[in-house]
Amino acid sequence: MGGGGEPSREKPKEIKKLWWTTCCPSCITDRIFYGWVILIVCTMGKIMSSPGQSPCIGPTTDAIMVSLGMSETKITTLYLFGTLASAFSLPQRGKGLDRLLPLKVSVGVAVGLGGAGMRLSWTENAPTLLLAFFLLRFFGQGSMMMASQTPINYWYVSNRGSRMGIAGAVTSLFMMGVVPPLMYADGLENGWRHTCAHHYSFRVHYSVN
Repeated sequence: MGGGGEPSREKPKEIKKLWWTTCCPSCITDRIFYGWVILIVCTMGKIMSSPGQSPCIGPTTDAIMVSLGMSETKITTLYLFGTLASAFSLPQRGKGLDRLLPLKVSVGVAVGLGGAGMRLSWTENAPTLLLAFFLLRFFGQGSMMMASQTPINYWYVSNRGSRMGIAGAVTSLFMMGVVPPLMYADGLENGWRHTCAHHYSFRVHYSVN
């Protein structure tokens, strides 16, 4: 690994060839430090994990309580067990990420996160809600965040802390201040099931493309 914010000599396979390098003249691409590209793309990926994060799941819980006739305590308990089950799988997900590399993992995770949102929009009872919470936490809070964070660590050494700080600040801004109000407003207008299906499918489309 090199120092001073320069990329490591052993670069992951998926970031050696970026699609736009085949479209731009070499006189342009040779002057670009790809670490900045990776930082921007991975920050967007972290933002796309928002459907599996607590601040973005929260705006739908009141509507779910009313729709399914469940108490707040029951929904909170289901969310707790879904989160714990997802957390216990983190070490294995990390091993898979090392073996398959972030780009390949992130595509599958994006599709899985969309499926988790659809599962939430179709939920009818406690078992299906527990499954939806587990899948949201598994693919969003755990896998998508991990797959988006790892390439930043690949590219930066001495400046890693500052770059991670930039990514974290931008992610927090969107995850805490932008996405939840949008989901809440959409839920009031169109219902929580439509909100889950719409917002999660959008993130699949963005992440895969």
